[in-house]
Amino acid sequence: MLRALNSLRITQFNYENLPFRPEDVLVNLSSYLKKADVLAELPQFLPVIFTTDELKCFKTLLSTYHFTEDDEIVLEKLLVTARKKHILQTLKHFVLTYPIEDYTKKAFAIYISLGEIVPWAKHSFVRRLLVVSYQESRVLAITKNNREGTPLRR
Repeated sequence: MLRALNSLRITQFNYENLPFRPEDVLVNLSSYLKKADVLAELPQFLPVIFTTDELKCFKTLLSTYHFTEDDEIVLEKLLVTARKKHILQTLKHFVLTYPIEDYTKKAFAIYISLGEIVPWAKHSFVRRLLVVSYQESRVLAITKNNREGTPLRR
């Protein structure tokens, strides 16, 4: 099963280098995916957040964490092959280098489920990346406006 999964992936994974048995994650995939989306809030995933210009495309307020079908369409368009590859590579690096095994197993569960089990635009990790991106853009806007002394518009 792992070989079949690797053939579908944009980035290849050497499963022998993992500090845990990948079969354990596969067997317990749903439990590892529970609350795994919060990994998107770790600084290791800042390189894959969305830009402020990309966030302007969304019709709903991203802070509510609710997505419409139109939002999913926009998100799918933003998820070009290069971005998907970058997200997968970042997850792979995290799995291989992060010191807390439970987190690495969650990241591995995300890695193997993205686009294969759960569509990219519907995956809770990708949606959390989007929300984190929105939060980061708001913080930057507030910081910039505070320095300039101008009130922040919503």
